[in-house]
Amino acid sequence: MKITDLLSEVSLGDYTKKAQLSRGLASMEKHFSRNDPEKVAAADKTIANREKGLSRANARYATARASQEEKAKFDREQAIRDKYTGVDIDAEIAKLQPALKSAYNDYQYGARNTWSQGKSEYDRISAQIRNLENAKKVLGGEDPAESATSGGMSTGGNATANGKHRPDSIVV
Repeated sequence: MKITDLLSEVSLGDYTKKAQLSRGLASMEKHFSRNDPEKVAAADKTIANREKGLSRANARYATARASQEEKAKFDREQAIRDKYTGVDIDAEIAKLQPALKSAYNDYQYGARNTWSQGKSEYDRISAQIRNLENAKKVLGGEDPAESATSGGMSTGGNATANGKHRPDSIVV
């Protein structure tokens, strides 16, 4: 079976795979036939056509992906609105804070039978608090991706990872 036969069998519906394989084969043909100007010119033409086709396909896929991601984000936010409408989120977070501290002490200082039990309880409560904070941001209209999460570092800090103070601006 020839390589060109394999190329036609790669895929009937996915242009990207077929075009990438065709471009790669043309590139190899160009390299191994560098003494034959006609084959090199044909390979250059094939490579240029595949590049043009791939750029058009990528533009179509990017548009489709963007609309899908936008719809998925809207659906996630709508689910949060439906779940937490009428719930006092600050009160729920305040209820979970003592349980979080207790779970932290349990897994850090061995009050549970095993470390993993205490750690899993701490992780579960932390996840609940993160979900509530995310819901609060969505309901408040704030973008959750723009603000720092609990336990994370804010981008506005002056300290670096090694603990040295780095001023934001140096006045000369």
